[in-house]
Order: sequence, then C-alpha cells, then structure tokens
Amino acid sequence: KKSLGDTNYFCPVALKENFVLWPGNPDVAGKYRERTYYFSSPENREKFLSDPPSFLPKDKPFQAPPIRLLILGPRGSGKSLHGRNLARKLGLFHIQFRERLQELIIAKSKKKIGPEYEEDEEEPEPDIDESEDEDEGAITGPDGETVPEEEEEINYTEEEEAIVTYLKEDEPLPIELLDKIVATWWEKEPFKNTGFIIEGFPRTPEEASYLAEKGLFPDGAILLMAEDSDILGRLLPPKLDKWKKKRDWKLERKRIIKEKKEKKRKIAMDKRRIELQKEIDEKKAE
Repeated sequence: KKSLGDTNYFCPVALKENFVLWPGNPDVAGKYRERTYYFSSPENREKFLSDPPSFLPKDKPFQAPPIRLLILGPRGSGKSLHGRNLARKLGLFHIQFRERLQELIIAKSKKKIGPEYEEDEEEPEPDIDESEDEDEGAITGPDGETVPEEEEEINYTEEEEAIVTYLKEDEPLPIELLDKIVATWWEKEPFKNTGFIIEGFPRTPEEASYLAEKGLFPDGAILLMAEDSDILGRLLPPKLDKWKKKRDWKLERKRIIKEKKEKKRKIAMDKRRIELQKEIDEKKAE
C-alpha cells in the first residue's frame, strides 16, 4: 500500500506558497523518506525535491486554508440571502461578484449598469415647471420637432469598458482583469487567511476553467435550485409594485400638465376678454 505524504493528495508546494489545496497529479509524483507526494506541476515537484523540509511541517501539522465557497443559482433563488447568512455564521467574507464590478465603475457611471437596473430606474416625483408643456423638449428644431438632449459621454478606461460590457451584455472579462479582481481573494489579505463566499462567479465554463488553471480552488460549491413558480413569487410582486408606481407617476404627470394647460388657457382667455372690452370701451369713448 502506498504511503502518502503529509498533504495526502494535495500539492505541498502550492499549499506552502499559495495557501491553496491544489489537487496533486499522480503522474507528477515524488518520494521523500519513503512517502509519496503528488504535485500540481513538474516545476513544483523539482522545488520540493530540492529542499523537502522547507515544504513540510516541523512541530505541528499543516494549517489548512480557510473555507472558500462558491454559491451559484438563477436570479431569485436566494443566493444573496443564504450567502450573507452563511458567511455571518462561519465568519467569512461575503462577496457579490457583480456588485463588486459595479463598485469599480460607479464613480464614473453614476448609476448601476445592466438590464436589471435599466428597467428599475426610479421615476422622479411629479414636479412640472410652469413653463413646461406636454411633449415639449428643452430644444426644438425649426420644424417644431423636439431635439433630444445628448447624453454626456463617459470616458471609461479599457478595463472599465470591459466591465460595462460584461454587465450589459455578459461578454467575458479579460484574463488580466480577472487576475486583478478574482485572484486577489485567494492571494491577498484580508481574504487569504479569513476565507469567503463568492456569489455569482463563475457563471460560464470559461470562468470555471480560469479558476482551475490559476489554481484558485474553492472547498466546495453550493448550487441553489428553485421552482419557476417560487422565483416568480419572489420577483414578480416587487416588479408589479414598481410598474404601478411608474404608471401612477405618468398619470399624475398628465393630470398636472392638463391642469396647467387649462389654467394657462383660462388666463389667456381672460386677458383677451379684457383687451376686447378695452377696445370696445375706447371706441365708445370716441
């Protein structure tokens, strides 16, 4: 029977250097003191065999990395709710991947990006200026048609543009950007020695392959499943409430505009009546 080393099936070099349980490859094995060790790469095997004691525990067992979990599931399945509760109970960071991306561009975008936010934009309160008429814009052309105001162009960096495209169209993020965002949670403090739950990443086979290729291994993944009827029950009522508020806002706006037009029309008619009466009085006086 083969006697495995202190790390069993995990690469001792990856554990020592990166604090990651990287599954060792049985085809990339080496022996030290009658024990067999598996490694994640031939390079790590060479590192280990050149100085085994530096990669092995001396007075106490290896310290295991903190818990790192992924939580995945469709929108409305409860990822945020369960992720936050579980992170609180286990003393871990709770990371919402898409929200983290929003934080990286919000200073320039001034609002959250993505289809789910475009449809949820809040309508302003009905506050109609006295000089405003229905269907009139700030600028009109010679033919009376409204000239739409151009939105101010935002100068995103190349990385910020990639984030915007990801949030709007689900285009993949470049590897260099994933290294700056995702790899940090495995490699740098305060995440490295505390652990975390990542919500909403990876979502595609390419993103999962990225984690594997970079050696960013989680301890497990939680996949939340929910019936369509349950998801509709959670998402539809707030959507309907927002739709009703928007509908009510539009109706109130039309009512205010109508009242304002009637008021202006009455003022104009009273003014014209006074002018006509004045003309009549002047002719009588002549």
